[in-house]
Amino acid sequence: MPPSDSPKPRVAISLSHLMAHTHTIMAFDYGTTKTGVAVGNTLMTSAEPIGLLAMHDGLPNQPALATLLRQWQPSILVVGLPLNMDGSENLLCRRAAKFASRLQAHHNLPTYLLDERLTTREARERSNHHSVDAVAAALLLEQLYSGQQGFALPK
Repeated sequence: MPPSDSPKPRVAISLSHLMAHTHTIMAFDYGTTKTGVAVGNTLMTSAEPIGLLAMHDGLPNQPALATLLRQWQPSILVVGLPLNMDGSENLLCRRAAKFASRLQAHHNLPTYLLDERLTTREARERSNHHSVDAVAAALLLEQLYSGQQGFALPK
């Protein structure tokens, strides 16, 4: 499929629809050298940091990603969108959106972009034996379950 025809990540999730069905959701706190990963379940409204995915210049280690997807079998993927505090986009936003597009295209799973402002700061305060990035990914899920999460897509 040509890149211009690649499916775009979704930018809105119906919280009532999401919570009405049982889904395993995998969340990614995108980074160019490492990406935090968490997994959650809508029935239990759980969010568990599971580790880091090695990245090379913003691209994931594909075998490691495939292993995570096989192991956890998510039905939905979520990628944090690192907007500036004023809501404007930046280079990392565009890279995170491209990562989300590739996830959706390569793995044929609904993929959503979620505003991740302040998750890393809170993750630093809450992290214990997990990496800050994995805790930030879990915070994306917690915010999604609570209905606090904003949705955005770079223009």
